[in-house]
Amino acid sequence: MNSKKHLAMIFTLVAIAGLVSTRGVSAALTTTNISPVADAAYALSGTTNYGTAQMSSVGRWSASILTYEEISRAIVKFDLTTKPSNITSIVLRVTLANVVGSTPSTPATERFNVNEATSTWTEAGITKDTAPTRGTLVGYFDADNTKRTHDTALPSSYFNKTGTVSFIISRDLAVTSGLSKAMYFREASEAADRPALIITHEAPPGNWFDGIVSFILSPFTLLFSVLGSCFGSAFIMRRNQRSRMPSM
Repeated sequence: MNSKKHLAMIFTLVAIAGLVSTRGVSAALTTTNISPVADAAYALSGTTNYGTAQMSSVGRWSASILTYEEISRAIVKFDLTTKPSNITSIVLRVTLANVVGSTPSTPATERFNVNEATSTWTEAGITKDTAPTRGTLVGYFDADNTKRTHDTALPSSYFNKTGTVSFIISRDLAVTSGLSKAMYFREASEAADRPALIITHEAPPGNWFDGIVSFILSPFTLLFSVLGSCFGSAFIMRRNQRSRMPSM
């Protein structure tokens, strides 16, 4: 009797553990890409607007062999109003290449800072006179003379941000040599070259109706499992007691 009773209890514990474990499994992760609502480059001299350019230089250019000055910056704007929930990471992705026609610079790898912009701006109206100032440094990346994408992980404080947010990409002024790079914008012909926010988050349930039904029925499933085990144990005990009763 004891062995059968113990077996029934084991089945009950296994059933409970299975239900608990399936409800405690972490949701699968997926990614959502958000495209910029505006982007542009702006020169630090003159008043030319580059809001509709497919790509533009960002960084420095040499006025002479020994003199380098920052000539232009890039800025991108994203709307986070409809971003997904349960976010685990946000990455700013941009693509840079060596400026067409320029000689590869030394050092080949140059650092670009990513700062949050401090005020609003428009793609059609941005110039050096209307551009936002650079705010908090949120990250940086190193670019060489090869065309490639560069990812900058944003702080977790952006997980809960809403509305629009802008980032300024500029050369690190601590580097005293090197030429500018060409950055691709949302007008680029190749979709893979365009800036984007890559958001990793928990995947939503595949079927909301099935999820609701499962949530409602899971306590009853557990209850029936426990009751079934109890009745099963009682039945086994009763049968064993009868089998030991002396025959008349």
